[in-house]
Amino acid sequence: KQYRDGNAPIHMNFENYTIGRLVKDRGNYDSEHKEYKKVLSNIYWRIYQLGYSLKKFGDIDKQIANQRNYSHSEGLNKIDRYGKKYSWIAFYEMAGYRSDLGLLKNWDDEDTLRISDADIDPSFPIPLKNQDFEKYILRGNLLGGKNPIGKWIDINPFTITNKILKINNLFDSGNNVEWVLIQGTISQKNKENQTEDVYVSINGVIVDHSEVKKIDNIILNGDYSFQNISPSGDYYLYEGELIWSDLMPYNEKSEERVDVIKNKQVIDSKKVNYIHSTFMNNRESYHSEVNSGGSTIIPSKQISEYLKLKLKPQSSDLYDENWKLASTTFTHNKSRKNKLTLTYIRKDLLRKYLSENKKNLVWFKWSEKIFFKKGINHLNNSNNNNKRKTFYNIEKFEK
Repeated sequence: KQYRDGNAPIHMNFENYTIGRLVKDRGNYDSEHKEYKKVLSNIYWRIYQLGYSLKKFGDIDKQIANQRNYSHSEGLNKIDRYGKKYSWIAFYEMAGYRSDLGLLKNWDDEDTLRISDADIDPSFPIPLKNQDFEKYILRGNLLGGKNPIGKWIDINPFTITNKILKINNLFDSGNNVEWVLIQGTISQKNKENQTEDVYVSINGVIVDHSEVKKIDNIILNGDYSFQNISPSGDYYLYEGELIWSDLMPYNEKSEERVDVIKNKQVIDSKKVNYIHSTFMNNRESYHSEVNSGGSTIIPSKQISEYLKLKLKPQSSDLYDENWKLASTTFTHNKSRKNKLTLTYIRKDLLRKYLSENKKNLVWFKWSEKIFFKKGINHLNNSNNNNKRKTFYNIEKFEK
């Protein structure tokens, strides 16, 4: 009854949603749940044991709560109540305790990898390195240029992007090293109003020898389509846990349906089984202002472990046993309209993994071109003059 006007250490949403996530099979606002009541009382006990008291912090917390009611400041400008800071400490301790006991469960009754409330990544990842890659790709303009729109939208973008699948002397290293692309995305847009838009996705996948004949038959047919493949990854791993930690999963086997087309009609569908060659640790930056690094992209755990690769801290660079660069991911953001992210692995290491494990690498390449006649800022449902075309290509890596 002493708590009023925002001076309570735990407020309603924190009590119901945040603390409530620690208890399996509890419905929202079920304050009578036996296990939940026990957890909540333990958190209150710990808050006061840590040094919080209503006498010390009640009045100042009222002022902060009232200011927050009239302000929408977030991020670095956000001011939290003292009671909330104590609540977070007690909450994380309780979450860790219940995790050690195996009491944190997902909806499918599997142990939770890490609660979504985990904020700071203690390995402090930094953004992907920005490399000037114009001489390889951005000079090859994927946009219309001087071509009329009817011609431009029919030009296959892979005629330009295929030259980056295999590259010698990446970043002019001068060591005559060959590199192979295992994942890449490229986006180009013209003008601020954006009338022409191109997106290219290249995904290297690992397949068994038994799948190769099926893929050969698809390629031989010449006309096919498939959905853009999403990379494997996670949101709640710390960067420093990549490869070595049991918390980083092995990429699971996936299935891609490829529709075989003849005379613009689907005449058959083939299912290709594969394992993605990369792993993206796509930690969400909203968790903390301290961590704004974004994604870390490396070869899959299967590949990295087999080749005994090690991650250089605060990077997406992997090194071999002799501390030579084995894999790297970089971005090139010339502007909001022209950007790419590419992941490469040394060709000798890739060949070693594929040969000794009886595997093949196959590139699934997907691209979409869009022409907005009046620009993207003037879209409406009745605008039928926009043009869109999707491109598909499957290519085997020749070892």
